Amino acid sequence: MTVHDREGVAAGASGRNSGVIQHPYDPALVGLYEDSIALHREVLDLPREPAGILLLDPPPGLVLPPELEPVALDDAHAAEPLVQPGIPAIRIRTGWPVGPRAATEAWARRAEEAGARFGERAGDADATLIATGAWTTAVPVRPMWGVTAQVRLERPCEHVLEEAGVEDIAAGGPVQIFSLVRDVLGSTVSPEEPGVDATVPLLQSRARRFVGETQVVSARRCPRPQTIDGRPIVGRLDRATFVCTGHGPWGISTGPATAWHVARQILDGTPPPPELHPGRFAP
Repeated sequence: MTVHDREGVAAGASGRNSGVIQHPYDPALVGLYEDSIALHREVLDLPREPAGILLLDPPPGLVLPPELEPVALDDAHAAEPLVQPGIPAIRIRTGWPVGPRAATEAWARRAEEAGARFGERAGDADATLIATGAWTTAVPVRPMWGVTAQVRLERPCEHVLEEAGVEDIAAGGPVQIFSLVRDVLGSTVSPEEPGVDATVPLLQSRARRFVGETQVVSARRCPRPQTIDGRPIVGRLDRATFVCTGHGPWGISTGPATAWHVARQILDGTPPPPELHPGRFAP
């Protein structure tokens, strides 16, 4: 197997994300998420229990999947001192912070150990897998741009912090919503390429209510591949061409399982789940 990457491992969205493995909230993706956790454990030293996510300032009546074991907190500050006092939250059982690049680099090492070659010139192949993210033109994905910033904090953040509403982030359209994973501040979603310098103050402004002032160390932008239904596109395009893309904000959380499905189809013909089929958007 040869892997062709125009800029190197983790140069795109797979290395410029918030760096957390978490529940995708979509029932159709839960199986992929659960399988991905098991696969990640083969290359990452994941704790048995997740760090937990605090969904901050939830609206009344917010319904969450029961497997997340939601617990309402009157004041999130008691559970996470970094949060400003007086902000209610729901704690949910998900969220493994691993860092923006760690998972992708770990899987690249695993592939090399299995005999994969990286960056070599293209030649004849029995099968070609297109996994070029936002640059995939063979299927309907759009580049939804995000900006994240590394920040310096006054104390470590034990939980993953997310403003309630992040569960709808895959719905499409421009979004600004607070999230903090260790020292990675986000999150913005935009169909147009944003200016980093103009966006960072917006991130800081969004964060101020939840964690106070933040000091930005560095910031970066990246397009993430997004489908109109928020679910990845995985499977066969023609006899020898396959695709795996469109994971949106859930790439690190569902990517290993979608890769397993497409690899299985290449090797023995077993198709991925129908809800991921490349032809589902055809008129």
